[in-house]
Amino acid sequence: MAHKTWNIAIVGPGWAAGAYLEVFRKRDDVRVTHVVSATKQGAQAFVEQHNLDAAVHDRLEDALADPSLDVVGIYTPHHLHASQAIAAANAGKHLISVIVGGTVSALPYAGRADNRQPLADS
Repeated sequence: MAHKTWNIAIVGPGWAAGAYLEVFRKRDDVRVTHVVSATKQGAQAFVEQHNLDAAVHDRLEDALADPSLDVVGIYTPHHLHASQAIAAANAGKHLISVIVGGTVSALPYAGRADNRQPLADS
């Protein structure tokens, strides 16, 4: 049986995203297919710096619209994580989010994309 290749979007292409990218590169079942930044130029700079073959976006919604996208890795400033995580969940995507502190409290209210149960106990 062939194994699945997980298509990942990097949101917030800074130092944390670069560290995770090194882990992703060690796996043969992971491919970065989208990079999202506040500007397309910022996303393009990350793509070029890391020699990626990925689409660049300045809006998360553009990456989430890709039905082949499986996972969204969020590496933006912490105050943006909750809304981005909710958008990813509502789009039916898996999530990697590096957060500490208060933004976690909004996530239980997002619910799973299929609305069967909350993401966490509140």
